[in-house]
Amino acid sequence: MLKHSDLLQFVRDMQADKYSYTVLADGTAVLMDIENLQVLSLNKTGSVLVQSLRNGETNTDSLAEIIAGEFSIDRETARSDTISFLEALLQQVGGNNSA
Repeated sequence: MLKHSDLLQFVRDMQADKYSYTVLADGTAVLMDIENLQVLSLNKTGSVLVQSLRNGETNTDSLAEIIAGEFSIDRETARSDTISFLEALLQQVGGNNSA
């Protein structure tokens, strides 16, 4: 289950430069956990979500709305996909942010 406190900690860690984030020319991105030397490849949806998190958006409904608008999908699908992505992301990065 996605915990908002874990999401906030991830955002704080990103703002403290614990992670390096690079958007590639095709809209995908690479997220690197600098301390643990772990690299994640993000598709376009993941890239949009991580960029939104970097901009300080942590409300899952707002993140889902961004995805729905960006990719022209319905809100329920966007919400489900957003929560699934965030849960997987938090389980993979750092180990101490797991949902």
